[in-house]
Amino acid sequence: IVYMSADAGQSQYILNQWVPTIEKLHQKAFIMVRESSHLEPIRPTTLPVVYAPSTRHCEELTRPSVRLAFYLANAGKNVHLLREARLKHVFLNHGDSDKSTSANPVARVYDEVWVAGEAAVERYEAAGIHMPRDHYAVVGRPQVEQLAVGPLNTGGPPTILYAPTFEGYYEESNYSSLERMGPLLIGRILTQYPHVRVIFKPHPASGVQRPGMTEARVAIIEQLGKHPGNHLYVGPESELTLYECFDMADAMISDISSVVTDFLYTERPLVTSNPRRLSRDLFFHTFPTQRASYVMERSLENFTEVMDDVLGPDTQREQRPAVKKWGL
Repeated sequence: IVYMSADAGQSQYILNQWVPTIEKLHQKAFIMVRESSHLEPIRPTTLPVVYAPSTRHCEELTRPSVRLAFYLANAGKNVHLLREARLKHVFLNHGDSDKSTSANPVARVYDEVWVAGEAAVERYEAAGIHMPRDHYAVVGRPQVEQLAVGPLNTGGPPTILYAPTFEGYYEESNYSSLERMGPLLIGRILTQYPHVRVIFKPHPASGVQRPGMTEARVAIIEQLGKHPGNHLYVGPESELTLYECFDMADAMISDISSVVTDFLYTERPLVTSNPRRLSRDLFFHTFPTQRASYVMERSLENFTEVMDDVLGPDTQREQRPAVKKWGL
């Protein structure tokens, strides 16, 4: 069982990234959807999709042949299936990052936690969440296997992907640069580096908690429309996937999220925002997988320094493969 329960419409980015991988399994599988809002966003799939709104539906669908359940998020309704002691319950999660939500003590309720790399195991330990080593399985990130690695060398203008995360459901997990510095950041790129093409792909859930996120998104779209350069906005309705955007980007600017962990696989320049104004030492201590990233300060005081390095010598180039191996 691939178990899907979350807030409205989140199957678009929680479930869809795992569908192609689950389809390749030798074992038979089906998707159990708990909320009707998730049905329409599910990408076309060969997997059966079963809508199970009630607890009794969960019970009826746990047939004798079912051996394992994958959980993609720590949703409250997970307990409706976790009560089935006969199953092996595996937390797969929908991304791997230095966000506080990626080291949640709720992980202890599962039989196993499958993670992208050793960095995730160390993240749980650093958060005081101690679990036996055999509680983990390091499975990598199948989503990134087909990504182009290394410089793209397209011969065209350099392309920067700006992919900010959403604001989270708690202020503790609000790592987004979109509202705090996004429009100013993009404005500076368009003004100082007019030869650069910008792809703007905000998190699909941006604005669910803070209206200012929506206002910032609209402001950036308007900026891109006013400047020449074949710039591209990739909204929630677009058929272009995040990973297709990766394969178009010579570098990426993002926030603390699984997006930066996945882009690390490409070994191309990565810029991570620091909207909380942490000191450099505290930033890397709190977010250790960012050691191979350039850090963009909220004030943009180091904007030119970072962009010149990213578009020029790329002094972080040698560090990225080692962090990639540890994180993925």
